[in-house]
Amino acid sequence: MRLLSIFAAALPALVRASPTPRWTDHDDIAILNFELAVEQLENAFYCQGLEKFSQEDFARARLPRYTRGRFEQIRHHEHFHEEFLETAIRAAKEATVQPCNYTFPLHTPRSFVRNAVDVETISESAYIGAMDRLQRNDFRVADAAILGVEARQASWIHSAIEHLNPWNTALDVPLTPRQVWTILQRYIESCPSDNAKLLPPRTTDTFEQLKVVGRLHPGQRGQVRFHEIHYEEECLFVIFKTGVSELSARLGKHGYFVVPEGVKNTGADYIFVTRKDSAVTDDNIVAGPTLYMFSYGSNVY
Repeated sequence: MRLLSIFAAALPALVRASPTPRWTDHDDIAILNFELAVEQLENAFYCQGLEKFSQEDFARARLPRYTRGRFEQIRHHEHFHEEFLETAIRAAKEATVQPCNYTFPLHTPRSFVRNAVDVETISESAYIGAMDRLQRNDFRVADAAILGVEARQASWIHSAIEHLNPWNTALDVPLTPRQVWTILQRYIESCPSDNAKLLPPRTTDTFEQLKVVGRLHPGQRGQVRFHEIHYEEECLFVIFKTGVSELSARLGKHGYFVVPEGVKNTGADYIFVTRKDSAVTDDNIVAGPTLYMFSYGSNVY
């Protein structure tokens, strides 16, 4: 277990893929375009879900009567965020990324709720990671203003609607643009070809998709799968990244490993496979991240 007790000092090392020169305003715009791409996905998610499921559908799923109305409010928030970022980018006389084509697993109102938690959690991690890269203070303030709303939305959905933990640990997890784009591939079919050049370097150069097989239980054997890597021939590790720690397990044959005890009740964890039993960076990732919830009841203490 690697405690991040000096989180503020360590944050740059955790969220940067590799040392880079100081960025210019143009590079800040690339970060804003990355955030815009995340907001476009969020906005599309809520638009498609609310278009598909009526108030009656939510009622039949035994969700509280106010649920759909609250999601309408969240949709308006995401639309505002999208327009806000577009305006900031265009004010700098720069081009904006265009929306991608998305596929969301919206089978029932319950699956919509479940995926909303994931989308909000990933978005929050995207904003935390992006904040360290922004150089202009006004952009950082805007980033923080949106980040706070994303975190509140994730908390409300998970606790008020799913009756699960309203927060994770004392700190949340920053992700790099490349890590975020990797995890969002579950929802993305295709994107306009011009988008990549407007984003931070290597954002769209995604890592191998990582899949958790079945449920994971602390202290018990778990399994992950990913393609194009002969993981039994390498010394690889499964890393569980929470806001306050990174816990590792040696990856064995056929993707089996022992789930660390310390992940119990940590809420949202990002799981990676890496080549080193050390802090996760874009340089040592083999596969992932994928998001996994070690949730507990909202009324459990």
